[in-house]
Amino acid sequence: MADVPISGLAAFGAILAAGDLIPYVDVSDTSQAPTGTTKKTTYTNLFTTPTITGNTTINGDLNVSGDVDGVTLTSASTIVAATTITAQGTGGVFAATGASTSAKYVSLSNTSGEAIFGTEGSAATLVTGSTAYDAVVRGQSGIAFSANDGSNMHARMASTGIMTLNAQLVVSTGGIAITGNSTFSGNVTNGDAFLGRTTVNFTNSAGGFTGTLTNSPVNGNPSKWIPVDDNGTTRFLPAWS
Repeated sequence: MADVPISGLAAFGAILAAGDLIPYVDVSDTSQAPTGTTKKTTYTNLFTTPTITGNTTINGDLNVSGDVDGVTLTSASTIVAATTITAQGTGGVFAATGASTSAKYVSLSNTSGEAIFGTEGSAATLVTGSTAYDAVVRGQSGIAFSANDGSNMHARMASTGIMTLNAQLVVSTGGIAITGNSTFSGNVTNGDAFLGRTTVNFTNSAGGFTGTLTNSPVNGNPSKWIPVDDNGTTRFLPAWS
């Protein structure tokens, strides 16, 4: 088949094998012609550590068994990783950007549940009751927190919304505002000089009867009068030791 141009060769309809030969023109070798020299390479050599300097469009699936660097998805696409996706550089590992104001999130799931980490869009759709552009952490049956590499669960929020703390909660500024009833099964330690403080006045439950104080835990006057902040007015509770 001498002197047959490449365009005149029969088409090969099967999948290329590792040893199949592919003709190419080496433009740096002008021994055959000023425009280059026709040579051959194998399918394996052609696709072993190739360097692509321009953009490449792949409309189907890309199955990769090695490393992939610098991949940009420009349309609705899915990356399926059988092992681990590792970021070796600095900055964000996953970045979804664009002009759209819709929600952006990373979804991690197995056969029994899904976890979502992301941000709400202009219309809150990831978590019912959230506000536009909120940061979102969403679990299937709860969210567990650990600060020592998973050796201990320090906090867990159940699917009912109940938060369980297995560590001490320290609030340095701002305080904690509790608008509902609270139940404590352990001790409550108060670091303030007042036993308690209120933001509304105590109800005056005075009656028409004569009050008496005819007994005490020990003899004598109270050893302390414990202050209570009644919405700015200090009142005292007697206490003996």
